[in-house]
Amino acid sequence: MRLYLSSYRVPVPEELFRLIGKAPSEVRMAMVGNAKDKYIPRVWQLKNDRSKQVFTELGVAHCDIIDLREFADDSAAELTALLSAYDLVWANGGNTFMLMYEIRRTGFDEAVRQLLDRDHIVYGGASAGQLVAGPSIHGIELADDPEFAEAVVLGGMNLVDAHIFPHADDPIFTEALADFRAKHGDIIALKNSQACVVDGDERRVIERSENQK
Repeated sequence: MRLYLSSYRVPVPEELFRLIGKAPSEVRMAMVGNAKDKYIPRVWQLKNDRSKQVFTELGVAHCDIIDLREFADDSAAELTALLSAYDLVWANGGNTFMLMYEIRRTGFDEAVRQLLDRDHIVYGGASAGQLVAGPSIHGIELADDPEFAEAVVLGGMNLVDAHIFPHADDPIFTEALADFRAKHGDIIALKNSQACVVDGDERRVIERSENQK
């Protein structure tokens, strides 16, 4: 199991590429954009293109943006076959409930789990993309809008057994952080300069150094 779960973007890029085991120019990446589904199509594309640009600037030459709305219900087998062509599967930030709805509806979670169990991919995500990797997204309601989703799915993908909260150093999220902690107890609270990396049995929090800012 290889996971790179960040609060914001990619705070320590070299650790991500170490986890993948390839130079950035050799990485094939799939980016899931459905946390942006509340936006009209041209804005959806613009925001996901901006996220793609972050990786382009890191040297990733091949990145495909995937829209889970284009897949039927229970498409785990199709998604497994599609995602097996990539080294990194990354989910963008945005509305956690909209992203989790499409993940569960399509069977994306099953596909990712199969590929992770085979050690075929790295799963990564920032903010919403990080939150959905845990056991539950319950408690993020004070930071996100559940009503934007077609249906509220509180159970996460359970790729990691810890509840991890992003943007812990942002005052805007103070109330949401307190609520998330009250609901889940012992959590990992990530600052925007941090990510949680899972590599097999090892789990650790990494942080961007001052000279990287």
